[in-house]
Amino acid sequence: MTWPIIPAPFTATATPPEAEWNIRADLAAARTVFAAAWNSAVITPLDTCGQVVLSGEGYQRLLASGDPLLTAVFQQYRLWHHQQQLNWSPETRSSILFDTVAVFLAFSRQFLAFRTMGLRIADDGRTRPDPAAPPVDIALSWTDREAFQKFLTDRLLGRLPPEPETGRSRISI
Repeated sequence: MTWPIIPAPFTATATPPEAEWNIRADLAAARTVFAAAWNSAVITPLDTCGQVVLSGEGYQRLLASGDPLLTAVFQQYRLWHHQQQLNWSPETRSSILFDTVAVFLAFSRQFLAFRTMGLRIADDGRTRPDPAAPPVDIALSWTDREAFQKFLTDRLLGRLPPEPETGRSRISI
């Protein structure tokens, strides 16, 4: 089983290192998940999932698509943006799309570079290397973030791009 999750920034260059909210909210549950004997486990720390923002021509295609579902999403997105009083325009870019990377990792590992190691959850909610812990594949960096963002944009527009691993067309995701 593959379980993609989003823990705190992992690399020393991630600033500032902090505990991921869901892990910090229930340390016991997070520790149970990390200690379990999964067949495989993959995580996307904030180092990778915290870099996904759609903008430019692809984002404008999403805004102008006329797709009823996307229209509804953008209406809610504008309300959220206004309520949060953010200092950028929802007409030019998305917020950080953390969860899209975790969902993608449920079926593909393309576009990312990984390191395998054991991890434990410290008392402050941050992940720490632990050679005695079960191994976890960690998406530490992007090999092609722009290709991922194109894949994501195409999928949101209802296009069924080829499977990243095989290049074959798919009927559904």
